[in-house]
Order: sequence, then C-alpha cells, then structure tokens
Amino acid sequence: MLLQKKQHKPIKEKGVKLASLDDEEWEEEDELARPTIMLSVSDSLLFSIREEKTAWGMWQRLQDLYAQQCASSNVYWLKKLIGLQMKEGASMTAHLNEFNGVVSQVINQKLAMDDEFKATFLLCTLPESWDTFSTATSNSNAMLTYADVEGALLQEEMNRKNNVVGRSNAMNARGRSQQKGKSQERGRSKSRSKKDLECHYCGKKGHFKKQCFKWKNDQKERGCKGCKAKGQKWSQD
Repeated sequence: MLLQKKQHKPIKEKGVKLASLDDEEWEEEDELARPTIMLSVSDSLLFSIREEKTAWGMWQRLQDLYAQQCASSNVYWLKKLIGLQMKEGASMTAHLNEFNGVVSQVINQKLAMDDEFKATFLLCTLPESWDTFSTATSNSNAMLTYADVEGALLQEEMNRKNNVVGRSNAMNARGRSQQKGKSQERGRSKSRSKKDLECHYCGKKGHFKKQCFKWKNDQKERGCKGCKAKGQKWSQD
C-alpha cells in the first residue's frame, strides 16, 4: 500500500530524513504515510500504534507486535504437537489426519522439521499397544521416511483388524464344535448308562424294577388272586 502510493520513504529510510528534502517536505512525507499505515491494520493493532508520532515509529511497533504474536503462535503449535497422543483403539487414519494438520501449522511458523524427525515423532505419538511396532520400525537399518512410516501404520492397522475378525470366527467355530461334542457325549453317556442298568427283580439289564414287565405282570396276578380270596371268604360268611 505504501509503495503504491509512493509513501514508503519514511519506512525505507528508517525514519532518517533524506538530505534532498527539507524538514517541511520530510514532515509531509511522514504525515501521508501515517494514515495509510493506520488504515491497513486491524482495530486491535491500531490501538497499539496510534500514539506513535512518526510513520517509522508505527512501523517498528507493528514489527514488535507481529514478532510477539509469531512467538506465541510458535509456542502454541509446538505444545499442540508435543501433547498429541493417539488413544488406544482410535482410528489410525483419524490420528494421521490430526498429526499432519498440526505439523503443517508448525511448518507454517517457519520452524524447521525434516522428514526423518517427522517420521520419528509420529512413532512417539502411538499408544502402548504399538510399542513393539514402533521399536521394530525405529531399529530398522533403513533411514526412516514419513511416507514409509505412514504406509506401514495403515497396513499394520488393517492386519490387526483382520486378525481380530479371524480369531472371532475361529472362536465361534470352536464353540459350536465343543457344544456339538458335549451334546453327542451326553447322548452316548445316557445310552451307555441305560445299557448298564440292572433290574433287581428279574436280574436283566437295561431297565429299572418299575419298568420291568415281569414285575408288572406278577403284580397284576397277585392282585387278582387277592380279590378272589376275599370273595370266597365273604361267601362263606
């Protein structure tokens, strides 16, 4: 904006008057630059620079404010990155998206982060259940690249999901097999125990006394004889 309006001289010269200009001309240059600067900043920044008497003073104040904001932003995003931790059972894809977003903000703050450091830091954000994977990956002879680690994490997550499904199916099949075996065993046990039974009345195997046909027939005959005997006694009387 200052360049377009050719009002940049007070800033370019860092507030030092040009020898080719007299005091009045220099003051005019400065007075033209100050409103342009004030119109170009937000209200919050305007409050901080409006007391400055020169364009160069305003410019220096803005530099200090932006430096403070930049430092605060650096601290915020570094804390965000350091505190980033994947929860047990969380989606790896979701975690990678969050990690990449935070890393992008850190890089936007002009903070250096090479590819190997980025890959190593990603492994540090994994939960305890991924310790074996992290150790094996970091101990590999090849230099870590972020793309390789990211791909390996997604593949490992897929393998774990497939293993869980496989174990679940195997357990279900084993449970059905064991249940079927128990049913068959109970059936054979009942069959064997029935064959081993021995009737205490007739001495034969395979039934109890109450199920014995001989005992039932004998009981009927005894009952009939008893009835006949009682009838004869009543007729004599």
